[in-house]
Amino acid sequence: MPVNWWIKYLSDDVFNVITYYCLTTIAKHVGNILFLICVIFLSYHIIDLLMYFWDFKTSHYFYFDLFYTAIIFIKLAVKGYKPETIAKIKSIF
Repeated sequence: MPVNWWIKYLSDDVFNVITYYCLTTIAKHVGNILFLICVIFLSYHIIDLLMYFWDFKTSHYFYFDLFYTAIIFIKLAVKGYKPETIAKIKSIF
């Protein structure tokens, strides 16, 4: 693969991580459920960026597992968490 495309794909992944980090910091002030969902998506994109370096995103079963794990976490976020748990997560951002 040419270096230009490698840099392009890497910059796309970094852009996604930065975008979701900004959305997460904004969602911190809006609402708890939105904040938790943004944290889940931010975590997904961070793992996606790490998988770019690990095996160039060729492990399809890993992404199926990651997708279903994100869906389960989103369902749990909608059900609700204790305010203490949300406060601990918000303190990171």
